[in-house]
Amino acid sequence: MARRQEQTGVKLSVTEAMALSSANPKLAAGIKKTPLRLLPLTALPYGAVVMTVGKTKYTAFNWRESKISRLVYLEAALRHLLAAMDGEDVDEETGTYHEASVLACMMIALDALTTGRIIDDRYKTGTMGALMKKCAQLAQEAAARTEALIAAKQAAEAKSKKRTRR
Repeated sequence: MARRQEQTGVKLSVTEAMALSSANPKLAAGIKKTPLRLLPLTALPYGAVVMTVGKTKYTAFNWRESKISRLVYLEAALRHLLAAMDGEDVDEETGTYHEASVLACMMIALDALTTGRIIDDRYKTGTMGALMKKCAQLAQEAAARTEALIAAKQAAEAKSKKRTRR
């Protein structure tokens, strides 16, 4: 891409491309399509590594042959996400980042959702969204109280040190 820009000297923003699209029908049509240019392409090879392990274990696109459990893939993604959050970088089985396994799980789940090859075995809709908002608010309030207590303690210690010096 950098070489092409050097050769042509032209680099357009999406806004500029949209302005030019009236004169170029292909550009006009292309701009209206899914903006795949926004995907971070560096994630795809990692996902492909994990998908290769899956192909070896189960066969490629096996979820299109038999419906899959939505919960199984959500749980697998969550296990990898938690491992990554806990400081474990590399999944032993795939030899690559846990985030790549999360990506693979989500790609499979989304493909199965899109192609009608998923069994939605999630529990009845709960209150997790509201709970997360409530807990975020509680955490902010607790942090503010803790900061106020620390500030009060530091002020009291400073006042005590002043008295001792006299």
